[in-house]
Amino acid sequence: ETVVRAKAVESLVQVGKAMPGPLIQEHFAPLVKRLAGGEFFTTRISAAGLIATIYPSTPVPQRPQLRKQYEQLAKDDMPMVRSAAFAHMPALAAAM
Repeated sequence: ETVVRAKAVESLVQVGKAMPGPLIQEHFAPLVKRLAGGEFFTTRISAAGLIATIYPSTPVPQRPQLRKQYEQLAKDDMPMVRSAAFAHMPALAAAM
């Protein structure tokens, strides 16, 4: 399951990179936000890998909220979520 989820996130990152900004905000960003707020830790792990993909197309006034969501993932109760957030932090830093 872990390998499948990681490959799914990698595929979604590639799809997100190919999408124009308005479509990312219309379709991809709501998906990431739902995953970040998910009840199960597996969804939050996936969200940690996708936030960097939507960050560049996120309107500047909404970016602090997105960073706050990422911060919450980095402080999650589940160590696997925190680990995923820290593993994907370089991609987010590059997107900033």
